[in-house]
Amino acid sequence: MKNLSIKRGALSALILFSSFNLQASEEVNPYDWTGNVSGYVGSKSLTRGDWNNLDSQGSIGLLFDIKKQSWPVSIVFDVIGSGDVHKTDSLKQTGITRELDLGVRKIFDVNGSAFKPYIGGGVSVITAEIKNKSNSLLLKEKKDATGAWIGVGTYYEVTPKLNVGLDVRYSKAKANFFEEEREIGGLNAGLTFGYHF
Repeated sequence: MKNLSIKRGALSALILFSSFNLQASEEVNPYDWTGNVSGYVGSKSLTRGDWNNLDSQGSIGLLFDIKKQSWPVSIVFDVIGSGDVHKTDSLKQTGITRELDLGVRKIFDVNGSAFKPYIGGGVSVITAEIKNKSNSLLLKEKKDATGAWIGVGTYYEVTPKLNVGLDVRYSKAKANFFEEEREIGGLNAGLTFGYHF
């Protein structure tokens, strides 16, 4: 009987110790890195007066943020490309933009929720290209400009490692095309799907 009590006590102590070790291993190390890598699919709206029939473009991209656990914000490296083609009987117009958005993102942990809303902003480096082709005549210009971006969104944790979400951002930068200043930034809105580490 005494041996049975000793065995039960030892087993209880082992379970308690194992549980403590498991909890300790799950504690956050402030020097560990964490972040998100997400694909992006959406659309970009540009100023109609500057882009005419090319002001609504489909877009795809890659969003990346990383930080140490102790940092209040994440560092952001996002790339979004957009484009559209408009044809008439005699004219084919093509508009393309590529954005490299660098900056910071603050991700909020909401207790008991799988949603992780965020806000961010920073510097936007944008390349834009416009082509006008009429029969054998081609007019083409490609310009780069630096501006700014600001955005909001949310991650939704499907699992601890996989998430889906929504990202909306506005970028602003201007460049001269065909001797006319045009806004090459715009409003991007789309869905994200990615991996949390």
